[in-house]
Amino acid sequence: MKAWISLLDDTGDRFPVVYEAVKKFLVGVEVNDQPFYRFTREISGEVPLTTRFPETTLDLMDRVTPQVVTRRPYELPKILALIAEVAPALTSDHRYLRLVDLVERS
Repeated sequence: MKAWISLLDDTGDRFPVVYEAVKKFLVGVEVNDQPFYRFTREISGEVPLTTRFPETTLDLMDRVTPQVVTRRPYELPKILALIAEVAPALTSDHRYLRLVDLVERS
């Protein structure tokens, strides 16, 4: 899973296109060390991927976050907060609501 996330976070403006091509290979895995920091931080002057592509990021997080978690993914609350900030309409999306519920319960 780490390799797929690393690939995606290096795609820049091509993130949505590359994600569409690889998303069928992504599955929910419960780990806390996924490298999602590029999705929440400005690196080398580039705006975070979540800010640029909130809906694609939401779909990614929904896909890689299992239905039941014992430990919350470290970056997930930050990613959800960014999505709410840049695309408030997504806060009523079923994927967003599921992820918020997981964060609140963990």
